[in-house]
Amino acid sequence: MRAQVCSAAGEAAMARGRFEEARGEYEEALRLAYEVGAYAESPFLMARLADIAYRSGTARAPSRPWTRQARPPTGTGWRSQGRSS
Repeated sequence: MRAQVCSAAGEAAMARGRFEEARGEYEEALRLAYEVGAYAESPFLMARLADIAYRSGTARAPSRPWTRQARPPTGTGWRSQGRSS
């Protein structure tokens, strides 16, 4: 229950642009969720923490932008092992 309260407080802080306060609330909610075994909440909380990092400018930019045309390196998939489709 307390994890959900922290999550709601994080939502309110994020809506007001108080990213540091929101980060603290989401981190506390994540800690409490793990403590009680509510692992289903983790993806949501992790996504919110990532969103805060992005909005506040603390997220690192990717070293290579991925596009729809990007392909995996050759010789690493199942086709390189002599199997066909």
